[in-house]
Amino acid sequence: MRQILIFLLTIIFFNSCIKHNYKEQNMPDNKITILKNNNFKFPENTLFKERIKLVFGLDIDSISSNEFYLEIKSIIPDVPDFYPTVYKKEKYLDADNFANDLSFVSFNKYIFYEDKSAFNYLKTKDNYYLYMLVQDYGYYNDELLKYIFEEINKDLETPFAYAVFFGRTGIHGNWKLRKKIFQKYINQYPDVNISVISFIAPILDEKNPYEGNREYDVAFILDLLIERNQKSNVYPVGEADYLFIKYPNFLKNLKSNNYYSFSQLKSYSENKTDLDNDDISTDYYIEDPDGFTNLREQKDVNSKILQTIKNGEKVEVLNSEGNWWLIKTQGGKEGYVYYNRIKIK
Repeated sequence: MRQILIFLLTIIFFNSCIKHNYKEQNMPDNKITILKNNNFKFPENTLFKERIKLVFGLDIDSISSNEFYLEIKSIIPDVPDFYPTVYKKEKYLDADNFANDLSFVSFNKYIFYEDKSAFNYLKTKDNYYLYMLVQDYGYYNDELLKYIFEEINKDLETPFAYAVFFGRTGIHGNWKLRKKIFQKYINQYPDVNISVISFIAPILDEKNPYEGNREYDVAFILDLLIERNQKSNVYPVGEADYLFIKYPNFLKNLKSNNYYSFSQLKSYSENKTDLDNDDISTDYYIEDPDGFTNLREQKDVNSKILQTIKNGEKVEVLNSEGNWWLIKTQGGKEGYVYYNRIKIK
C-alpha cells in the first residue's frame, strides 16, 4: 500500500512539473499573441537594438542569452519592484506587474515607437512604467519629461523629485546628479519653490552612496539656483547661504578649486564677505503656500498639530537632519516642520 501511494505521488509531482514547464515554455507565445491582437508591429532588428540602447543604455549584442532582465545595480533602498525582461529573439519586453494586457502592449509601443496613444494610456492607467523609465534608467524625451515635471510639481514634499534628479543614466551608469534633467527643470519652472537642501545635505554629509563628484555636483546645483534667482531679482539665495554656513569646509574647497569655474557661484560667494565671520547669524522664517504651516509633535504628516505658525514668523532651527526639522517658535514651543516650509533670510 505504501509503495502504491509513493508511486501515485511521484506521478502527480511529475505531471505538475510537466504542466509548469509547459506553461513557462509557452509564455512567450501567449504574449506574442496578445501583441499581435493589439496591432503591435514587432521592430526590425536594428530598431530593436537602437531603442534598447537608447532607453536602457544596454548593448544587447553583449548579452548571449535570449531572455534577460534589465537589472540595475542596487545602491540605494529605493530600487525597482521589478525589472523588465527582454526577449531578444521575439523582440519585445515584458514585466510581472502590468495592470492588464493593454498596459503591456502600450509599454512596448511606447518603448519602440514612442507611440502617443500608448503614452496617454500609460499616463492614465499605468503611469508607474513612465516613472520607471526616468527614475530608474534616466531615459526621457520632451513629452515624457514634461509629464514627469508636472507630477513633481503636484507635491514637492515627496521624494519623487530626488529619484528623478539623482540616479543612473542607463543600467551601467554611475549613480549621481542627472545634470541635464535638473537643468531643464530649473529652466522650465523658474518660479517653482523647490527646496534642494534635502537633496544636497546628505551628499555633503557623505551619508548616502554617491558615484559622482560630490562637491562639483553641489556647485553645479547652486550655480543654477543663483542664476535663476538673479534673473528674478531674488536675493539672497537661501540654499547657498545655508550650505556655506553649515559646511564651511565646502566653501573653502570651492574657493581653492576656483568654484569649479562656475561664474555665478563665484561672484555670489565672493560678494558675501560676511560668511567668513565666526559670529554670523542666520534668520529662519516660515513660508508656506497656505499662509501658515503646522508645528507637529512628531516627524509625520499625520502627527498631532501643536500649533500653527504664520508666514513670516521667525523660528529657531534646533536640528536640520532629514526632511522634518526640529524648530522652536517665538513662543518657545518645540516641534517639527517640513524642511521646505522654512526659509533663510
